[in-house]
Amino acid sequence: MIFVIAGVAIVIIAALVVFFTSEDVQIGRRISTTQVESVREYIESCVEDGLITKLDELKRQGGLNNLNNVREEFGSFEFNVLYGPEITNSVSSVENVQRFISDDIEDILKNDCSLQPFTENFDINEEEAKSKLNVRTSVDKKIVTVTAFYPLKVSRGDSITEINEISVSIEDNFGSMRDHAEFIVTRFSDDLLRVEDIPNICARSPFNDDDIDCGAAPVGNGNLIFIGKKEDFPVEGRSINKVFIFIIK
Repeated sequence: MIFVIAGVAIVIIAALVVFFTSEDVQIGRRISTTQVESVREYIESCVEDGLITKLDELKRQGGLNNLNNVREEFGSFEFNVLYGPEITNSVSSVENVQRFISDDIEDILKNDCSLQPFTENFDINEEEAKSKLNVRTSVDKKIVTVTAFYPLKVSRGDSITEINEISVSIEDNFGSMRDHAEFIVTRFSDDLLRVEDIPNICARSPFNDDDIDCGAAPVGNGNLIFIGKKEDFPVEGRSINKVFIFIIK
């Protein structure tokens, strides 16, 4: 009989250990992480889609947040002039690019990523969380990371859990492309680079990025410069949305 009681006790203790150490079970007045994972995944998808769209836009605009007053047409497209008689050097700094992305993602989370579909199952302090929303972006050579401090409280009945931070990273050579663009514009403005040298400049740049290639094509009174991954060359069709493009006059 003693052995039976001891055996039952061991089983109960083992069950309690599993219960309290399980990642999906929250102790006390909390909803499990599994239950709110769909909310987190939805927000992450908003951030990721917005980030991919913004990076493609920045590449088409030569790293600028919009089309500036100095631009040229190329077919059905318009591209920014980053260097010419009307403009000396308007390559966006990494800090400015990070701000452009953060501002766009914050706008998306506030206006285009409503959590209304989840309110049938949960109470969510969406408006309060939006007022405290803070988005930060880090642009490195081959990866871009967006981190959003978004203090959401997801509750149902007496149970509650929190989603405080969302972080999304994607592999993208945008940082390296921007560095090459700055290098080209600076060399050109210092009369150290000719247009005919541009196709080979990426191989000789100080950034040593074997994934990046450069190209140039005449347009209007200047030259259209392409910087992108080698797999997107020659630049045509869909790949025009994947390369960093600007004009030098």
